[in-house]
Order: sequence, then C-alpha cells, then structure tokens
Amino acid sequence: MGISGAEIQRQNNKKKSAQPPSKQPPKKPFKQRYKEAAAANQPVCVNCGYQGKPKLYTKGSIFIEIIAWLMFLLPGVIYSLWRHASRYKGCPQCSAQNMVPSSSPVGRKLLNG
Repeated sequence: MGISGAEIQRQNNKKKSAQPPSKQPPKKPFKQRYKEAAAANQPVCVNCGYQGKPKLYTKGSIFIEIIAWLMFLLPGVIYSLWRHASRYKGCPQCSAQNMVPSSSPVGRKLLNG
C-alpha cells in the first residue's frame, strides 16, 4: 500500500501549521505608525516652550484685502500676493515664528531642560 498524494499534502500542511509563530510583534497599521512618528518630532517653541502642532498665520486683514479688490484690481492683487507670501507656521500660544523641530539640537536642549 502506497501513500496517496492527498495524504502527503495533509502531512505537509500539518508540519507547516505545527511550526512556532514568528517572534516579531505584529506590525502596526501605517496610519498609526505615521502618527507616532509625527508626534515624536513635533516642533518646540523657543519663546514659550510649547510643543505641538504649529498654527498657520497670515499677516494683514481679510477686510482690507476685500476693500482693495473692490477699489481697484492692481491694489487687490498686490495686497493678496503680500498676504499669501507672508504666511508662516507659528506657535499657537504666543504666535512666535521661531518653532524648531524637537529632534534638532536646540529642540532637544529645550525639552531636556
């Protein structure tokens, strides 16, 4: 009596399932890994010490921009270009422009005291 092909496959499947699971921890989803990496390198404010996501600030006034557009085309264009060119990401607490990454030497010095 010989062993059939189906029996050999069943034996091989049993051998494969009997192997111990790998010792590596399960991988986290990409979004979670990305969020953790981004949180680990959040900017630090040099003025007040705030650590977190910076806020986008735009200089000037939207009211003045609308008035400039209504008056004449050229002043509106110039004022709009200036406002959009002067945007910056700053500290939400003190509005300072000088936020540094926490992984930089200055950021590490601020965080470690």
